[in-house]
Amino acid sequence: MNKTQIRKHITKTFIAFVNANFPKYVIEEGEGGRLELVNTESNTWEDGISYSRTGHYCVCVNWAPDQVKQDEELMNTYLSNLKREYHVAQ
Repeated sequence: MNKTQIRKHITKTFIAFVNANFPKYVIEEGEGGRLELVNTESNTWEDGISYSRTGHYCVCVNWAPDQVKQDEELMNTYLSNLKREYHVAQ
């Protein structure tokens, strides 16, 4: 696979991981190449997570609930393992 195919594959694999393991998040297109993981159990955007397709990492706001921060940490661990597997810069 070339670099573009690898990046698309990582994103597809990550989406499948989120859908299988975090059903409370709905994935929507965001701005600037991001995907927004919207928490369906909350009424505020602050309980969501953003995924960067270019850097393959997730972020949430500092004041997000602990459960959202834990979800973000698990997602980033999964992404780190994927990046390592496909030799993508950390």
